[in-house]
Amino acid sequence: MRIKLKFFVLGFLIATVLSFSLTSFADSMTIIKVFRNSVKIYLNNIQMTSDNFSFEGHTYVKLREVCEKLNKDISYDERTKTVFINNPSLVGDSIPDYDYDYVPIPIPIQIPVPKVIANDPIESGMYKVGGDLPAGEYLLLGSAMSYYQITKDSSGTLKSIISNDTFNNTRYITLENGQYLEFSEAKMFPIEKAPIISPVDGKYQEGMYKVGRDIEAGEYIAMPVGKTTSYIEVSKNSNGTLNSIITNDIFRTKKYITIKNGQYIKFTGCYIQYNNFSNMPTLVSEPEPESESEPEPSPTPSPNISKLYVDKTKVCSSGNHQDRIATRAFDGIYAQDRFQYFHDSWQAANYTKPQWISCEFEKSTIVTKYAICSSSYYDSTPTKWLFQGRNNNGDWITIDTINKQSKWIASQKCTFDINNITAYKYYRIYVTDVQGTYDYPVIIGEIEMYGY
Repeated sequence: MRIKLKFFVLGFLIATVLSFSLTSFADSMTIIKVFRNSVKIYLNNIQMTSDNFSFEGHTYVKLREVCEKLNKDISYDERTKTVFINNPSLVGDSIPDYDYDYVPIPIPIQIPVPKVIANDPIESGMYKVGGDLPAGEYLLLGSAMSYYQITKDSSGTLKSIISNDTFNNTRYITLENGQYLEFSEAKMFPIEKAPIISPVDGKYQEGMYKVGRDIEAGEYIAMPVGKTTSYIEVSKNSNGTLNSIITNDIFRTKKYITIKNGQYIKFTGCYIQYNNFSNMPTLVSEPEPESESEPEPSPTPSPNISKLYVDKTKVCSSGNHQDRIATRAFDGIYAQDRFQYFHDSWQAANYTKPQWISCEFEKSTIVTKYAICSSSYYDSTPTKWLFQGRNNNGDWITIDTINKQSKWIASQKCTFDINNITAYKYYRIYVTDVQGTYDYPVIIGEIEMYGY
């Protein structure tokens, strides 16, 4: 099958538009057509002011503005056609007067990296495979704009890069002894310790999924989100190289894609869902012979359980951030934009624990199931809490206790069935711990309740 498109990202700072004079390269230039994007780009929660452009599924921004917002010094040497990007402490007011037979590369101080403990998530950093961590397959869980690269050595040159990518949410990679891995804004798990990635309301959000593990084989519909270009890719392994790609495409309208067990599917700017759930195969058993005994009485019909409406004027909490108030946890907004979704969340007023958020129904209601959805700041999502109910001014009654919720990722929805047959007018979630360290505030993207 012909491969339509594949680019190495080569790092966020490489896939950008240089704001330097390029007149000396005029003879080797190629004219390309790009689209002016309407997307907003934030760096450290500060919006970029310059235009950005879309070309073949990638967004290009001005390198100088990126460096300025990241507090990096950037300079260009016309003689050697070299761009220098460094921490402010490594660069003076001008380019050093090098002997241009070679360009010395500053060698950073090497900080010893502790051996990875298999049961803990592996934090962002640089690791040597076979020394700091074993070879094998891993799952990266990121948010907003995460990045990884695998290199064959530690020279830091472009030629050393084997595989790299910027990604949202999830990314599978395979490492071999002797290679080097560097990643940022993410956590990593060995495949045997990694969580299973579940869909939200039947929709798989952008990221990378392993067929047969996170997602079933079959035909899926890919639906673009917004007006930006979408990209989808099916690969035979998680090496991240050009040779691993089975098929890929850039699209702006609905697209069908079929995946098989053992493959990997990666997509951005869209979500996918199974094509026609009603046609999924089901097991058919042989009919049993009719019995001559008296028919059994019909069972009592089950109550009609549905999603419950929560009046946002009847929502309160232990305290709110000035912008991310409690009602945002019940507004039904599951924004695709990571920055927007963070602001469509409830955040506690400070870092202390416990914190709580509650709602009041018009009449006493039996809740049999509830759901919590994380925000893009998933380390602030609760991992220990009580789900409680009460009537009028009575004591809070604990209905459900969660002592250690599994690892959250960005914009993940988890549903909890509870054995409750008592109607309460008030319900609350009483949080005692979150996924991150003690100084992370409680943040909940969305809360849903189901019952009758």
